Amino acid sequence: MRNRNTIELLGFWESIYNPNFKPVEFDGFRKQAGLNSFVMTPKR
Repeated sequence: MRNRNTIELLGFWESIYNPNFKPVEFDGFRKQAGLNSFVMTPKR
């Protein structure tokens, strides 16, 4: 997953449906999303 819009959608979904969601940690992923060097995997 590299598309920034996909990452934004996942963050929005998690903030609604996941009571353990950590928005501060997610901000790090959001800032990197869209860069050529960024790749999101299921383990990350």
